Amino acid sequence: MNCLRQTTFAVLAAVVFVSCEESSQKPIEEKFEGILQMDNMCNVLGGDATDFLPRPEVCIDTTVVPPVACPPKNYSLVGACPNPSDGGTEIQFAISEIDSVWIFAYDRPGLPPVDTLFNQGNRRPGVYTVVWQSPNGPGIYRIRMFTASGFRSYGDVQFTN
Repeated sequence: MNCLRQTTFAVLAAVVFVSCEESSQKPIEEKFEGILQMDNMCNVLGGDATDFLPRPEVCIDTTVVPPVACPPKNYSLVGACPNPSDGGTEIQFAISEIDSVWIFAYDRPGLPPVDTLFNQGNRRPGVYTVVWQSPNGPGIYRIRMFTASGFRSYGDVQFTN
C-alpha cells in the first residue's frame, strides 16, 4: 500500500512539473524590425528576407499566344510595392484554391489591427491586389494574412510620410 502511494505521488508530481514547465514558456513575440524593400514593379531590392514568405511560385502558360499567367501554384502574401512608400502601396496576395482570406494591418505588436485591408470568402484562385494607404501616418506596419484553410504569412510595410 505504501508503494502504491509513493508511485501515485511520483506520477502526480511529474504531471504537475510538466504542466508547470509548459505553461511557463512564452510565445515568440514578433518584432517590427525591418522591411522587405521592393520597387514599384514588385522586384525585391533587399532588406528583411524573412518578410512575406513563402514567395509565389510563378507559372506562365506558353501554349497560348501571347503567354499568360497560370493560376498560382501556392499561397503567398506577395509583398508591398513599393516598400517603403511615401503614399499608397499595393499589397498583393495569391491563393491556389477557393478560400476565405483576411488581411489586417497592425501598428503595434499585441494590439488589435488598425485597418482591414481585405476580408472576403470564396475567391477564385488567382493573384489579387489591394491598394493601401497608411491610416496613421509614417511608421512601420505589420501586414498579416490568414485564410480559412490555415495559411498564415506576414511582412512589414514602411510609410515615410
